[in-house]
Amino acid sequence: MDHQEWYLEYQIHKNRPGLMGDLASILGMLGINIVTINGVEKNRRGLLLRSDDKEKIEALIAPSSTGGPDGGQTRPLPGTVCGR
Repeated sequence: MDHQEWYLEYQIHKNRPGLMGDLASILGMLGINIVTINGVEKNRRGLLLRSDDKEKIEALIAPSSTGGPDGGQTRPLPGTVCGR
């Protein structure tokens, strides 16, 4: 299967040392690669992710698929296939 890229943006409610490391560990356990990391605003961060299986991304976002308090969503980049 070809790799697809996804954009994930999240809001930081409580910044602390090791937060990014914890997120990177979870992504690594799911077999999802981080391509780039960007600070969008002071308390928001954006990640460009790459995966060979959309089910891995769905497993990551399943708890927040309703949108969460800030309405954040994970979505495929233009030109990729979402399947939803």
